[in-house]
Amino acid sequence: MQFDKISSFIKHGKEVEKLQLLCGGDKVGETGYFIQPTVFAQVPDDSKLAQEEIFGPVLCVLKPWKTLDEVI
Repeated sequence: MQFDKISSFIKHGKEVEKLQLLCGGDKVGETGYFIQPTVFAQVPDDSKLAQEEIFGPVLCVLKPWKTLDEVI
């Protein structure tokens, strides 16, 4: 179940939100339930991937702030 849930998050990021995939996102090997470490970049704050807990090897690098006021 967890493999399918993580895979659906990755698919959503790639196909629905069209997020920038830096690496990973595929199954590892022919057997088992391993997923490559996956990194998405420039992920907006309102993205499903940024707002939900994925509990898998998926990292979302959020959009950088432009000013100190945005950080605060």
